[in-house]
Amino acid sequence: MAELCREFGISRKTGYKIFDRYQERGIHGLTDRSRRPYRYANQLPFQVENYILNVKHEHPSWGARKIRERLLMDYDLGYFDLETRVLEPLENPFGPKVLPM
Repeated sequence: MAELCREFGISRKTGYKIFDRYQERGIHGLTDRSRRPYRYANQLPFQVENYILNVKHEHPSWGARKIRERLLMDYDLGYFDLETRVLEPLENPFGPKVLPM
C-alpha cells in the first residue's frame, strides 16, 4: 500500500480511506463525493426565511431591525420595548421561555 500511495502522491491514511470505500461500495465508492454539510447549525427554518423575504419584498426600505420587530410581533415571540430596546421573552405554552434570536 505504501508504494502505491507514493506513486499517486497521497498519504497512506488517504490510500486506506479510498481502499475502504472501494471495498464497501465498489467502483461507485471511488466517485467524488459532495463536501456540502448535512445540516447548517445557524440556518433559519424555511418558514421564517420565507416570511423575512416576503416582508422585505413588500417593504424594500425596511432594515433588519424593523423586520425583526415585525417577526417578533407577528409570531408572538416576545415583547419589544421601544424605549429600552430590550426584548422580553414571553412564556411559551409548549415549554420553557422562547429566547430572542
